Amino acid sequence: MRDAPARPVLFGEVLFDHFPDGSEVLGGAPFNVAWHLRGFGESPLLLSRVGRDAAGARVRQAMRAWGLDDAGLQEDAEHPTGRVRITLDAGEPRFEILPAQAYDFIDRAGLPPLERPAFLYHGSLALRRAAARATLQAISGDAALPVFLDVNLRAPWWAAEDVLRWAGRAAWVKLNEAELGQLQPGAGGLEARARALQARCGCGVLVTRGEAGAWALSAEGETAGVRPAAAVRVVDTVGAGDAFAAVFLLGRLRGWPLAATLARAQDFASAIVGLRGATVAERGLYQAFLAAWGEGGAGRYGGRSGIIPRPPIPPAAMSHNTIRARLDFSFKGEGHELDTVIDLEACADAAGEETPDFHRLLAQAHGIDTYSYLYEALESYDIEFSEPTGIAAGCCHDGILDWPCFAAAWREERELRALRPIAARVMGIDDLDGHAALKAALLAAYRAGRSGAEG
Repeated sequence: MRDAPARPVLFGEVLFDHFPDGSEVLGGAPFNVAWHLRGFGESPLLLSRVGRDAAGARVRQAMRAWGLDDAGLQEDAEHPTGRVRITLDAGEPRFEILPAQAYDFIDRAGLPPLERPAFLYHGSLALRRAAARATLQAISGDAALPVFLDVNLRAPWWAAEDVLRWAGRAAWVKLNEAELGQLQPGAGGLEARARALQARCGCGVLVTRGEAGAWALSAEGETAGVRPAAAVRVVDTVGAGDAFAAVFLLGRLRGWPLAATLARAQDFASAIVGLRGATVAERGLYQAFLAAWGEGGAGRYGGRSGIIPRPPIPPAAMSHNTIRARLDFSFKGEGHELDTVIDLEACADAAGEETPDFHRLLAQAHGIDTYSYLYEALESYDIEFSEPTGIAAGCCHDGILDWPCFAAAWREERELRALRPIAARVMGIDDLDGHAALKAALLAAYRAGRSGAEG
């Protein structure tokens, strides 16, 4: 009989974000990471605690519906299920993490046995209270298992010396660029600070950088970096770091190379920011990514064949104007196939009338370093465009995309989106496209008005 596979263990908060409009969103970094790992087919064990209240019952119901093991979810008769109050100040969110929540009191005696744990994930928020801190220390001391520390510095719930002490016990520490500066202040850029942190704690360092991507330094000295594709459609950045962490941990579980792990984590995080919320209850999304990555970590980032499959992009994250871009090329005797779908609206918003650098977009989408010889080789090959959608359909012929055609059509479409409601409200015309002369006149007047305002 084969042994059961090692399972990820995640310790810490599960909570609800409460927004000013009265809406609530279930989350918490350990919960989000466990959710994604389950979506990718792993069997994570979440160790957390909820109140004996309606919110706690909702957490358990959501876990069971997703197939998440709830054996490690304790109930607390005295403390409520975790909450975070989110308010807006000049459009910027501010977080009020409430004290004495159920997840602060995770009890070692009430946890299930940890059978074949692969690693222990926890955040820094789980360290703020003595009860949960003692439980975490007992768990981490029970077995010599790798620890992944996900830093989340929320005032007033952290102290640098405490976080650094726990970092010294970790195999990997994940934090953003600002947090790196807070824990390792002083002169020098990102790499210098990361190396200083590594020398201090003896851990691998994973730095997420928002729009700039991510950079990693392993405990053995290996480095890798990744940048997101230029045309990423952003709807909601909540949970992007948790999505990145989940795929990074998946890569550690499945033995992926560091560079491939970062590229895949970036792709998944880029998909999540194109959707609403930190988690997704769509199994097809996870299956699409797994299929693109291939079995055993080969596939998208170069298995034996060097072929790079088309990466999955969730429809909800894309605009109505997309195109498929494909490039086949050879480098040092090995064939490569790059294949992706590009959001042309995002390209137009970023580039305007200038033609986007589609070679760079393809390379970034597939984790290819744009300063490498491999990139220089692919630049000499032509991209084949196909499967245009929306107004792009009229600007793609024989594998060639006419960018000036699309840019002009997209500019007109944006203008018409402003004019159609006016025509309906003022003139009673619901089908402006059916009145060619009137449409042309309104467009001319609109453009003249804008030109005058800008002048």
